[in-house]
Amino acid sequence: MKLRIAVSVIAWLLSLPGMFFHFMFATTALDAWSAWPNTGSLTPYADIWIAATLPLSALAWPALAWMNMEWIGDRPAPVALPIVGSVLALAWLVVAIEAAFFLVLVAPCVLLAIYLVAWHLRRRWQADRSVMPTPPGDAA
Repeated sequence: MKLRIAVSVIAWLLSLPGMFFHFMFATTALDAWSAWPNTGSLTPYADIWIAATLPLSALAWPALAWMNMEWIGDRPAPVALPIVGSVLALAWLVVAIEAAFFLVLVAPCVLLAIYLVAWHLRRRWQADRSVMPTPPGDAA
């Protein structure tokens, strides 16, 4: 458990600059999104996609924190959490490939998230398999 806490603290501390920039960009996107109808200009689809998904992608951080806490406690998270967190984190990068520098800033948490998604899905699958009822013909 101490190793898990140490890994988590190191990953989160190293990713703090990236989290700061992510929330800064997300609030800027929210401002742009709220001002867009008043500008009267047509925005390219990519800009609308980024303005809509960037603030949503900030919700991936609480999902990662939840998965992290469950991992430290050696409990599998609900199966939807790793999937939804991954989709939220990756959705805006589909269009914003030029923001790949951001991945360098959050690389420790990205690597932790990849591991945690695999760990939680595997643990959930193992837990579901262990409580499956025995088919009627197989009972001894």
